[in-house]
Amino acid sequence: MPEQPSSVVPDPDSDVAIGKRLALIRVGLGMTQAGFAASLNVSPRSYQHYEKGTRSISAELLRELRACHGLAPNWVLLGQGLPREGEDAEALAAFVEELGAHLVATQVSLPPKNQGKIISGWWKALRDGTRVGMPDVRHWVDLLKE
Repeated sequence: MPEQPSSVVPDPDSDVAIGKRLALIRVGLGMTQAGFAASLNVSPRSYQHYEKGTRSISAELLRELRACHGLAPNWVLLGQGLPREGEDAEALAAFVEELGAHLVATQVSLPPKNQGKIISGWWKALRDGTRVGMPDVRHWVDLLKE
């Protein structure tokens, strides 16, 4: 089996990708590997293996990540949704408000059905791990306006 070049992005559910997400959260919290490991009740050496992707995370570690840091298991394992539980609802509410403000500012009237299509498309992208920016949303509005 041929080796993949190192520049290839790992599968979102691979141990390497999971390790990258763990490192992202740890750094965002301003914690060292040792400090983050202690918060999860694992040894620093074990945690290093998780971040490197040389060890798979256990169900117990996933529970600790959720309990100690509020991390959404779906995001940790698959990179889908947002990192912290509860952020999905907040993000959706913020998006609906931003979409409404855009429609008012541009004086575009969209039927509720078409607004629903935009919100649904944005939500599906978020759940699949893709962030859709307002430039894309503006394009969707242009396509759906009457």
